[in-house]
Amino acid sequence: MAAPRPWLRFCGVEESAAARIRVSLAEAGVHVNDGDAQTGRSGLICFTSISDELLALLGDVRQSRAAVLAVAVTPSAIKPDDEWLLLSAGAADTLVWHHEGAAARVRARLDRWTAIEDLAIGAARKASCIGVSAAWVDLIRRVVEAARFADAPVLLNAEGGPA
Repeated sequence: MAAPRPWLRFCGVEESAAARIRVSLAEAGVHVNDGDAQTGRSGLICFTSISDELLALLGDVRQSRAAVLAVAVTPSAIKPDDEWLLLSAGAADTLVWHHEGAAARVRARLDRWTAIEDLAIGAARKASCIGVSAAWVDLIRRVVEAARFADAPVLLNAEGGPA
C-alpha cells in the first residue's frame, strides 16, 4: 500500500511541538501536505484544546467530505465527552498523541481509511451505484468497513417502499 499523503493542520500547537509531530509522522511513512483540506482527501488536525476555532475548522472540513483524524497532542487536551463533540463537529475519528507509537497509530488509521476508500470505490463501480451524496458515500464506506474489518455479523435494515 502506498504511503498515505494526508493534509495537516495545527490548531493552537506550538511550533516546536508541531515540528516534532511532523518528524515522527515522516519516520512512520506519513508524508503530509500542508494547506487547506482537499475535497475527499484524508487529513489530520492536531490540537491542544477544544476551541471554537477547532470546531469551526472541523465544520469546514466536513463540507469537503474529507475524513479527518482529530489528534490531541497531549492527554490533557481531550476528555472522554470531548470525543463525541469532535465527532459531531466533523472528525471521522480521534486519537491522543502519546509519544511512544503515536505516529504508527496515525499511519495505521490512515492505511485503514485508504483500504476502505479503495474497496468502497470498487464496490460502487461494480454495483453501478447512482449518486454521490455525502450520506450515500458514507453508507457505502460503513458497509465496506464492516465487511472488511468486523468479525461480528452485520444487520442492514432499511425501510421498504410499497410493494
